Amino acid sequence: MSTDPSSPIGYLHEGRAYSERGYQRMAINMYGQGLSETASSDPVYLQLQQAKKDAEERDNTRIDFISRLPMDILTWIAPRLIHEDLPLEYDSFKMHHASLLVSKTWRQRLTQAGHLHYKDCMYGWNSRQHSSLAQLAPFVKSLTLDLHGVSFDDLWSLTPQFDMLKRLSISHMIDFDDDPAPFEPDRIVEGLRIVGDSLTHLKLHHFSIDSDATLPIQSVLDACPHLTTLNMNPVDPDLSGATLTFPRLTTLNIYLKTPVSNQVVTKLLNKLPCLESFSINHCSDKMIVATFLDHCPSLRYVEFGVFPCGSDEQDDDQFDTNIQFPKRYNQLSAGKMKLVLNNIPSNSFTPQELVTILKRYSPVLETLVISAEIPNVPEQVDASLQLDHVKQLVVNLPDPPDRHHDLDALVGLPGFIMRHTPNVERVAVPRAQMNSSTMQLMTQLSHLKDLELAMNYMLES
Repeated sequence: MSTDPSSPIGYLHEGRAYSERGYQRMAINMYGQGLSETASSDPVYLQLQQAKKDAEERDNTRIDFISRLPMDILTWIAPRLIHEDLPLEYDSFKMHHASLLVSKTWRQRLTQAGHLHYKDCMYGWNSRQHSSLAQLAPFVKSLTLDLHGVSFDDLWSLTPQFDMLKRLSISHMIDFDDDPAPFEPDRIVEGLRIVGDSLTHLKLHHFSIDSDATLPIQSVLDACPHLTTLNMNPVDPDLSGATLTFPRLTTLNIYLKTPVSNQVVTKLLNKLPCLESFSINHCSDKMIVATFLDHCPSLRYVEFGVFPCGSDEQDDDQFDTNIQFPKRYNQLSAGKMKLVLNNIPSNSFTPQELVTILKRYSPVLETLVISAEIPNVPEQVDASLQLDHVKQLVVNLPDPPDRHHDLDALVGLPGFIMRHTPNVERVAVPRAQMNSSTMQLMTQLSHLKDLELAMNYMLES
């Protein structure tokens, strides 16, 4: 005998069916509809009322999975709740750290299992900052500090508590209002030995106008034997005294105060057999850039010349310093690489030097970025230069412009490169370096999909 679904007993049966399958909200709605259509004197009315109350209680039941799940499962969940790219800044919990505010248990378990990135700006080591950092230290895996006129020393007093620290980024900024903190490389290396065994990523930048001291790369690598990424400014790159190689290091970004010899750079590269990304601002002979692949065949990113404004703000292994289109050309095909040639003030690459460099990289070159003044580039094709693998081309004028050359002398560079890149798909160039012949040339590039023209009103006014 079937039951009329629109009868009081029908609503009751339908609601129970939803509830038994876990659909409490649908059961509550069904019971509510039944109550609205059933007289309060009907015996089923009280049953509907009780059933609705029971379903509401079940719907309000919460299971605290974070408190109950095993730690190996929580280590998979936590990084999705606390993302390392969204740091906890200045001890202020933002929206993306809301899960840490649910309860003390959540905060403890998530920080143990997740990737907590702490970031702060120090104008002086005060008790509040010390206390805040000390409380979080055992759970911090990434630490980013901007120091203004204060030394590293107080940080080292906390370092025994950084049991999980993997990434350390410290930028010591110039403070013109106070006496500068002393730059003592030996003290810095001494402090690194305390946390060095756990570090995989290290950035140390010290901006000083009255010190010629440098950080010795060999001492840093000895203190931090597991580094995969190293970004240092200023640095002494001499590894001639190293008896071992450093195969773990895959990314190296170094800033030299004064040029070093080709021999120093060659010995450095020979000690880094697995290096994939290498950035250096200058050398006594700029043409050494043509030899990097000879010493490190595994290289997939090379940057040479004065780093553009803002490139020092790139953290860890993010070294795409094309500031106009910063993430457009990160993806490379297997076995291919990206070459970035920045400006060298008062010592620009000549057209022939550029050709020599590009020939060396041509078999593997897929992305080419030139942010340099290279004057008087010829319009005709160089038959010895073939850049068939290049798919992305970015040409920038240096920022700020070097202006050692008249702008008319710089116009030919984009067209010259494009005459040798028949398979290029994406091009980004300054409007100031475009002329009619280059525009005509681009109409003949059958694979071209994307063109971006950058405007610089100061240059074009």
